[in-house]
Amino acid sequence: MAVFIPVGRQQELENAIIKAEKLAILGQLAAVAVHEIRNPLTTINGFLQLLQKDLQGTPKEEYLSIMLSELKHVNRLISEFLHLARPGYSKRTHCSINKLIREVLILVESEASIHNLEIILETSTNIPPILADDEQIHRTTF
Repeated sequence: MAVFIPVGRQQELENAIIKAEKLAILGQLAAVAVHEIRNPLTTINGFLQLLQKDLQGTPKEEYLSIMLSELKHVNRLISEFLHLARPGYSKRTHCSINKLIREVLILVESEASIHNLEIILETSTNIPPILADDEQIHRTTF
């Protein structure tokens, strides 16, 4: 038995494999770099929280709140990137949609406040649980 593959097609397949390998290596390097970026951000976050306690009740406290909010946003982006870099599948469980909405609301309240927006939440108490990946819902909020 013999299988004949046109030379041009074989070269295309080999090039596709090489490209996929390069992209995988690039993804791994990017994941390491992003993880290393997170370390100093954690230190900055800790010091900002300490400063926030010292400046509580002063006009500059708002600046720290904004910086902490933006830092949380950057950390969420890093977490999302790292999650995408890891292979895996979603973990769906039974979740309360009201609870998920309240949790997501907490994440967007600071951004809404910065833009002088008011969020009014009205939910029903008799909504049955849904089957969802609550971590993924949190990640895709921003």
